Parts: sequence; structure tokens; C-alpha cells
Amino acid sequence: MRTVLRNSVAAAVLLCGACATTQQHGPSAEEETNARLGGDAVVVLPLQAMSPTAAPAMAAELAAVRWQALRESFNDTLRNAFTVRGIAETWIWPSDLRQAHRRNPALVPNPYELAVGSLRGMRLEPEVDLPERLAEQLRTLLAVSEGRRYFLLPVGIVLSHGAAGFATSGQVILVDGRRHRVLWARRMTGPASSTAEGALSAYAGAIATLFMDVGQ
Repeated sequence: MRTVLRNSVAAAVLLCGACATTQQHGPSAEEETNARLGGDAVVVLPLQAMSPTAAPAMAAELAAVRWQALRESFNDTLRNAFTVRGIAETWIWPSDLRQAHRRNPALVPNPYELAVGSLRGMRLEPEVDLPERLAEQLRTLLAVSEGRRYFLLPVGIVLSHGAAGFATSGQVILVDGRRHRVLWARRMTGPASSTAEGALSAYAGAIATLFMDVGQ
């Protein structure tokens, strides 16, 4: 895959776009949106947070998790989930954004530390405007992303452990970067696995499946 990021930050172009209309029969508006994004229009942002499930005492299995390393590895796991499904070969990925930030940290925000805390308490529905600080950060990242338009944002993952093994839950958002609006937000869960890595792989696969061509 050839991905070229600009070294300088240009002003993001604000365009108005129309959302897909909901059909009574056939694919939903969300499915149609995802199917259209199989080209090179998407910037995949890094996972912003990973934490253990809230409990009075942390399970020994969760206490043994290397949280920072696991969070970092999820970004590669997600990329692999798309790649093996033949999707998103020309998308821009977290490692590309990190390089852009390192080249110009004064202007390009750290993509691993976005202002997603401002999303707490918001009702994330289609056409909802992003909070101003987060919108500003994404506008800058869009300007160094070679004409892409959409952001896939894994907001956070909660990892739990029970009798069936490790399991995941979290939230994923698709954003129109030009209009700074939510296209869709999905709360997701993944099947249990005997390892934390396996649970994250299943969760990543569930995200990638959202973007598979509905006609297949």
C-alpha cells in the first residue's frame, strides 16, 4: 500500500454532503455508508483508551495484562482485520498519523491523545456535531491525510474476564471529517476468547465486518 502524508498542514475544506437515505427494504443507511467507504476515503484513528471492567477487585487475569502494549497492538490487529477481508488497502492508519505528528508536533495533534473525553454524556446519533475541540483536532489531521474524508474512531475498549475467558465491549464512531459530524456510532461487544489478544482480534474483526460489501 502506498500512503503519502503531507509534511505541512493545509486548511481543511468544509463541504456539505448528503447522508444516505434509509430504505424500507434492503441495506440500511449505515450499511450503504460502509459499503461506499471501501475505497481510499477513510482515516483510521488509533484506539483512544483501553481499561479493565469496573469491579471491586481486579481479576488476576486482568491484573496480568500489559495494558499499554495491548492498546498499541490493537491498532495493528484492526488493520490486519481489514486487510484479510480485502478492505481498505489504501486507507490511512494510526502509524501514518503518528509519523505526521512526529514530523510536526507543534501543528499536528497527537492522534493517540484526542479529546474524546468531550464525547462523554453525548447522544451520538447521525448528524450530531462533534465537540469543538475534537472537531478542531480532526480538521488538522484531515488536512495531512491526502484528501480523505471520513474518520473511523475506536473510542475505547473495556476488557473483562469471566468463566468463558476474556471478552470485549466498546464504542466505535464513523465521522464525516469535512462536516465534523457523526455518521454513525456503534456500541459493540466481541465473543469471548481464552486470551486477551484473541478477544481483541475478534472485536477488530467485528468492526471490519461492518465495512464489508453488503452485496457479498
